[in-house]
Amino acid sequence: MVKDSIVVVKFGGSCLGSGEAIGQAADHILNELAQVKGLVVVVSALNGMTDSLLSLAQSCTNGKVKLHEMDDILAMGERTSARLMMSSLTSKNMDAALIDPVSDSWPIYTNSRHGDAEPDMVETQQAIQEHILPLLAENKVPVIPGFLGKDRITDKITTLGRGGADTTAVILGNCLNASEVILVKDVEGVFSGDPKKIHETALIEHLDVEEVMSLTSAGAKVIHNKALRFKPKDMNIRIVGFSNGHISEGGTIISGAVFPDLHASLFNQRLQMITIIGKEVVKAKNIHLFIDEIQQMGCELVGASLESGSVIFYATIPETDSGSLVEILHKKMIEAKIGKAITNHNDLALITISGRDLETTPGVIERISYPFTEMNLYGFLTINSNIRVFVNWNERESALKQVKEALNLPN
Repeated sequence: MVKDSIVVVKFGGSCLGSGEAIGQAADHILNELAQVKGLVVVVSALNGMTDSLLSLAQSCTNGKVKLHEMDDILAMGERTSARLMMSSLTSKNMDAALIDPVSDSWPIYTNSRHGDAEPDMVETQQAIQEHILPLLAENKVPVIPGFLGKDRITDKITTLGRGGADTTAVILGNCLNASEVILVKDVEGVFSGDPKKIHETALIEHLDVEEVMSLTSAGAKVIHNKALRFKPKDMNIRIVGFSNGHISEGGTIISGAVFPDLHASLFNQRLQMITIIGKEVVKAKNIHLFIDEIQQMGCELVGASLESGSVIFYATIPETDSGSLVEILHKKMIEAKIGKAITNHNDLALITISGRDLETTPGVIERISYPFTEMNLYGFLTINSNIRVFVNWNERESALKQVKEALNLPN
């Protein structure tokens, strides 16, 4: 931990299941406070409280609770946690300051989408500079309920989506130029597999943002996916266990930059699409065999898709000639008896649409697809925050221009 830096520490609800646990969390804060220039605390709701409030709200209204009412109800979980943490810190003679969403010093502002609000980073940055930085300059410890926002127009309480306390912490770290955001959980960090399902998993010491995005997109509960969108390149995120002696040590470090804003680009090499059919083709060992041959030819594999009886590879064309790779794959297919037929289509181009806003752009698939209604489309693959479209090489410039126009991107 950097001595002259600001650090944001967030405690998950699984770490706040009792008064004793809250006291232990306060001890962690006390241990770290002397090591940094400033420390901000973010808390989730007490363990299980959000689910209880949700169930009660649904039950007492026969499922007719309004979204803005639900946000106000669920907010009581984090607001209660913050008050308990505040009391625990002051009982240990720490100078803490409770920041509540109904106060004028609240820092997280959002749009009006209750239940899954989007932060307004301009107003949020300004509020954090005006209200949180002065507290840190006075050596106070701000205690902030996670998961919550305030509608910039109506001032009503909003929520950032389940798991949104991670997002709160990362936004604060971003706007405070923090060196690190520490997410304290009931596990030691991120493991090579789910310890509840796989024996003998290993702790991963380091992950980059793209790797974490892949894990969270596949359902792993590493970090709230929205939080990564607000991570600056020079700020680390540390996921660490509540039982660690020092929460600023160990665990898993997440580094690197988030995906850039939504953009479309053209791959600079001509590609070919190779289709191989046969029931044996899709077996893992056979796919691996074909991939080995593609790579040994010095070709780059940029995409692949599987069906029950066929596999399609999208690869760069060998320097020798466009048919040489097909010849080799055909020979391997016949010798190993793992397919019935092979065919290829040359002269393809790849357009890649990617960015951190891809998942949050409504109707983005339809808008990307529309330009191709009057041209041939040879493949459409989605991978995390990345959509890959394969078109005719001679139509690549026109296709790219139309995609950018459909997404309102500059040419």
